[in-house]
Amino acid sequence: MNPIPKTIPVSDLRFNQAELLDNLAAEPVLLTRQGKAAAVLVDPEQWNALLARLEFLDDSITALQAKLELLTGEDDTLSWDSVKADMFDGIPA
Repeated sequence: MNPIPKTIPVSDLRFNQAELLDNLAAEPVLLTRQGKAAAVLVDPEQWNALLARLEFLDDSITALQAKLELLTGEDDTLSWDSVKADMFDGIPA
């Protein structure tokens, strides 16, 4: 589990912009407004890595679901042979 990121009020952002942005590579920053979470600042490289990881995990889940459907007989995918037979049924060779 990830630790709670450094937390600052959004009002402090205007006074410490450069320092906060310089330190984003080390850790994200949680901005709060009236004591409630409002936003998270993240280093662009970390953001891109998170998005790539999420995409990979989403693709993995999709592949595993398809495999499960095939193994349990719930898959309604047609074989190429049945599609070909339907397409060319009645057409002389």
